[in-house]
Amino acid sequence: MRKLLRSHFARVLCSKIFWTGLLFQAGTAVLLMTDTFRRASAFELMEGNGYSAEGGYNMADLFQKSMFHSVVFMGIVFAVFSSVFLGTEYSDGTIRNKIAAGHSRLNIYLAGFFTCTAAGMVQAAAGVAAELVTGFLLMGKPKVQAGQTVQIIIVMLFICMAYAALFTMAAMLLGSRTHAAVVNILLAAGLLFLAVFLSAKLQEPEMITNYVYMTEDKIVQAGNEMPNPNYVSGIRRDIYQLLMDVSPGGQNYVMTNSAYQGILRYPALLCIYSAAVTVISGAAGIFVFLRKDIK
Repeated sequence: MRKLLRSHFARVLCSKIFWTGLLFQAGTAVLLMTDTFRRASAFELMEGNGYSAEGGYNMADLFQKSMFHSVVFMGIVFAVFSSVFLGTEYSDGTIRNKIAAGHSRLNIYLAGFFTCTAAGMVQAAAGVAAELVTGFLLMGKPKVQAGQTVQIIIVMLFICMAYAALFTMAAMLLGSRTHAAVVNILLAAGLLFLAVFLSAKLQEPEMITNYVYMTEDKIVQAGNEMPNPNYVSGIRRDIYQLLMDVSPGGQNYVMTNSAYQGILRYPALLCIYSAAVTVISGAAGIFVFLRKDIK
């Protein structure tokens, strides 16, 4: 196993797709934080927009709410890297050579999973580090505690592990770099779109007003409240919430949009969900890979 990991990590350090993904994560983080700061600075010049100091919303608050925005893309970045990195093992005949050299299929599979997990964590960490440094330089110190930041980072690492397990399973079983890339990218995008859909449904208010208008004196007047027909309740709401919590894309989306408002209520449970996804997909992948006919 150590020899396999050593050779894998050596390949990662020389991998253009790995460094491209890392730079993409870091560059995207800088752009997102810079754009957030630019828009906030423009809004501060407008009276009554909620971003002025008089409105109780300053740059430290904005920085806190914008932390970890860059991780929204990490699933797609991991999908590309895992597919290309592991798919090359098949296209170059490396897996056959490893089996011929006496390495077990279990060790080969686990080495691929551990490598993709470590590479994904480094890429995600690069994005978060770039975002924090940019935000600190532009907005100052955020209003967060060290313990909260550590909790978010731990949850993020577990999400990386769940993503790596899913992408490793697809790449090791499909045996084609192109097919694996297509499947994994669609999987990552599908998980993200599912999270967006579930989040929109879960955020629907239970009651809505039938009309809202503004008077000539710029006073907002609201009508009577009525039940929202789009509100999700009962068992369907529980199912939607469970899918949101279990799915790596759902956790990723929650972390991106409300890191310090929602996810910190149950970080341990989210880590357990990610671990469960990792174990189940890993076990399924190993079970099939041990019986796969490697041509």
